[in-house]
Amino acid sequence: MMSPGREIAPQFQAREPRENMSGKVKQIIDAIVAHRSRGNPTMAGFVRAKLMLKGIDPSKHTDTSSDDPEVLRKLEALARELGVDLPGPGAGVSWRPPPSSGPQR
Repeated sequence: MMSPGREIAPQFQAREPRENMSGKVKQIIDAIVAHRSRGNPTMAGFVRAKLMLKGIDPSKHTDTSSDDPEVLRKLEALARELGVDLPGPGAGVSWRPPPSSGPQR
């Protein structure tokens, strides 16, 4: 029991439960890299470098690391801007070519 008048330090207070957010940032990073690089390893390096310039270090995020909500919001906005289909929960990253700008049949 706590003594009256004492407060719990913020780092020890109960936090709201999060919905399985572990690894979501990495999934979105992988989806963006796959979409923008189209399977080219050199372009994948350029895309990762561009993410770093935007303040997101892809090497810091793994499948098991906890996700920062701010980084998650930035990545979701960037993915929408780039037209990247975000992976659903538990979905693997797949690359789909962008719609053709050539003549339609």
